[in-house]
Amino acid sequence: MSNRTKQVQFRMPDELHAELKAALAYDRSSFADFFNKAAEDYLSKREKKKSKTKNGGTKNG
Repeated sequence: MSNRTKQVQFRMPDELHAELKAALAYDRSSFADFFNKAAEDYLSKREKKKSKTKNGGTKNG
């Protein structure tokens, strides 16, 4: 992904960071790619949920 324009900083537990870092290294991926994909997936699912609610579906609390 070459069009990165914002930097985000947050904290995560050391153990989770180490495990994720190892998994991403094994998969030859990066934190940036992982979190960009996670954000895209989250927003896509959220949009689908909003669309269902607007079209007569039920809203899940």
